[in-house]
Amino acid sequence: AQGCERSPTAYGPMDRDSSASSSPRRAPVRADWDTRSWPRGTVVHCEGRVGRLLTAPDKHGQVKLEWPDGSSSGFMRLTTLKKGTEVDWEEAWQEEAHKQEQRHQQKRVKSLGRRPAGAPPPQGVAAAMALAGEQDLKIAFEMLDDRREGALDRTQARCWLRCAGWCVPDEELDEMLNDAGGVRGVTRGGLPPGRTKWGLKNLLEVLALNRDRENSSVEALQAALRRLAHHRAKIPRERLVEFTTQEHDLTQANVDEVLASLGLASASMLDCDTLASRMLHRVCSPPSILDVNHFDE
Repeated sequence: AQGCERSPTAYGPMDRDSSASSSPRRAPVRADWDTRSWPRGTVVHCEGRVGRLLTAPDKHGQVKLEWPDGSSSGFMRLTTLKKGTEVDWEEAWQEEAHKQEQRHQQKRVKSLGRRPAGAPPPQGVAAAMALAGEQDLKIAFEMLDDRREGALDRTQARCWLRCAGWCVPDEELDEMLNDAGGVRGVTRGGLPPGRTKWGLKNLLEVLALNRDRENSSVEALQAALRRLAHHRAKIPRERLVEFTTQEHDLTQANVDEVLASLGLASASMLDCDTLASRMLHRVCSPPSILDVNHFDE
C-alpha cells in the first residue's frame, strides 16, 4: 500500500531482507567484551591470578594483562577472564609486595653471608679488602686481647677496626663503637659510665652496622698529605716521620717498615699522590709474614 513502503535509506544495512542475488548482511554482534564493557585497567581473574587489562580488547576479543608484580602477559581471549574488583587488585598487589620484600630480605642475607666481614675498600681503590674475613678478625682479636679477658678496651677496639681495614680518624671509629652494644663497666654509684669493653661479637656487629659507611678515599688522603707538606706535591720523609711519631703510637722503625712495604724504602722525598694511592692499596692488600721479613732484610 502507498505510504507503507520505506525507502532503502530508511533501513539500516542490517535491517534489509536479503535478495535472491545477494547474501544478507548481519549486524556485528556487540559482545560484552567491547571497549566500553572492558576498558583498560579493568580488574580481572585469570587462572587463579588477579590482573588488570593492559590493553583494550582488539577485534578478536584479545587483551594483554598487567600483573601486580609489574610484568605483563601475552594476548589472551576475554572469554577466559572473569571480572574482579579494585579490592581484589589491592589485595593481590599487597601480597606481591610482601613476597618481593621477603625475596629481597633473603637475597640480602645471602649477600651479607658472602660478603667479607671487613671494612669496605676506600674510594678510589679498585680492590677488595683482603685478610678481613671473620677468621682473620678473630685472630686479630686474640692477638690484641693480651690479657685474655675476652673483650677489648677502646684503644684496642680501635686497633681491631683498623685491622679490619678502616682508615677513618679515631673520632669516627669512636662513633662507630658507641653505636654498638659493649661490655659496660660500673661506677661506684652503680651507674654505667658508658661502653668500655667490646667483645668479638660486639665488634663484628660494629662492622655489620657500618657496611655502607664511607671508608675514606684516595683523594682525601692525598689532600691531607699535601696539607702536611704545606701544599706542595711532595713531602719530605723527615716531615712524615716527625708527624707520625709525635702524635701517634708509632716509631720511626714502624714508618720505615710501612714505606718499605710501599716500595719507598730509600725515598727521601715522597710524592703525595703516589704515597696516598699505594698506602690505601696496601691497606686492602696487607703484606704477608714472608713479605715483612723481606722488608726487614
